[in-house]
This record gives sequence, structure tokens and C-alpha cells, in this order.
Amino acid sequence: NAAVAVGPQARSVPPQGHGIRTAAGEDPDPVRPGGSRHTRIVSDALRAAQSITDENSEARALAAVAGALAVTDPGRAARIIADAERVAQSIPDADRKAAALAAVAGALAVTDSDRAERVARSIPGACLRAPALAVVAAALAATDADRAARLIADAERVARPIPRASLRAPALAAVARALAVTDPGRAGRLITDAERAAQSIPDADRKAAALAAVVEALAATDSDRAERVARSIPGASSRAPALAAVARALAAADPGRAAHPVTA
Repeated sequence: NAAVAVGPQARSVPPQGHGIRTAAGEDPDPVRPGGSRHTRIVSDALRAAQSITDENSEARALAAVAGALAVTDPGRAARIIADAERVAQSIPDADRKAAALAAVAGALAVTDSDRAERVARSIPGACLRAPALAVVAAALAATDADRAARLIADAERVARPIPRASLRAPALAAVARALAVTDPGRAGRLITDAERAAQSIPDADRKAAALAAVVEALAATDSDRAERVARSIPGASSRAPALAAVARALAAADPGRAAHPVTA
């Protein structure tokens, strides 16, 4: 058993996941009678994340748990996200590493924008680096508009030269989502470019996935257009979540109207 320092003493812990101890020795909180539902769910989520043997999946799961703790226990969230980053950096495959680091950057964006930006800029693939930079920019928009604008500009510069339309369209859509509140006109132009790229994709499955990303970006600012694009998606596996994204946006904008029962 490995020894992990906890306070002034060290304790023995069993190996976890693929051998990297999660969250610097962080154990799920024991379930106590009367404990909060949030605590129980987080403990179960952390326990599940620690059992994952695939590095990409483990890093993304740990990042998700850290996100759930960001408001209620930022110190613990920071320890878990540190381990998620360590796991992500250990992944040898560039594409899988990029996906894991993007999840880490997203989880960090709200609580540690400097570190989130460093992680985002370290992502090897442009198709995931651009959305990660956009997520950090969106988190900064209310507190540091100048820095957010620079990050958005960087994200767009990274996204536009992506040669494959199936990768460029979702990246441009992600940048547009980050701009939706602060610069809706520019966001609309980016969405138009993203939709044009998506419509040019010959492969039906990749086209459907790219159009679904366009719908996600459109839903909050132009629900009518988002619905039209969603209904045009050829594959049900992408059309259903795209329509659901439009429904979520409508519910957020008008909860009373959205509360009417759906008839099958």
C-alpha cells in the first residue's frame, strides 16, 4: 500500500483507478446519518470516479465532481481538480489527452481562471483548445471584460483555420456560445459560419453532430432558428438532444409557458 501524507501523519491507502491516487489522498466522505443529500451524492460520485481505470474517463469524471464542489467546498474541489489535471497530463494519446484537459479547463474556469487559461492553452488539438478558451472567456465576461475579449479573439483565431468542417463547426459554435450575451451580433456571424461549415459535411453522422453543436449555440439567442436547424438534423440520435436543447432554452426564458404538459 502507498503512504499518503494527511496533516502531520501518513496513512496507508489502497491503489485507485490506474494507479494515480486521486485528489492527493482525498477519500469520499463517509456516509453519516443525517448527512446532506449533496454530500452523499458527491461522495458516491467521487468513489465512482476513483474506480475508473481509463485515464481519459477518470480525468473527466474527477473534473465533473470538482465542478459540483466548486461553490460548497472550493478547497476540496481544488484538490480533486489538481488530480484530474495530473491524470489528464499522463495520457499518452494526444486526442484523448486533449479531451481530458478540456474537461479540466471547464471545471477550473469559474474558480481559477488563470489556471484554467494555462490548461486551455496547453491542449494539443485546436478543435478542443478553441472551445476551452471560449469557456474561460465566458467565465470572465462579467469580471474582466478586456481579458475575456482577448481570450475570445484567441479562440476564434484557433478555430477558423481548422481544416475539417466536422471539427471547425463545433469549435466556431462554442466560441459563439461564449459571445451570446456580450456580443450577440458577432455571435450570430460565427453561428452562420458554423452552420455553413456543418451543412458542407458529406458524412451524415458527422453532419448531424456538427449541426447539433450549432443548435446548442443558437438556442439561447434565436430559438426559432435553433428549432429549424434541429428539425433538419438527419439522425434521430443527434436530433433528439438538439431539440431538447431548444426546449431547455425556452424553459429558461419562459418557465410558465414551458410548464404546460406535453402530450404524446
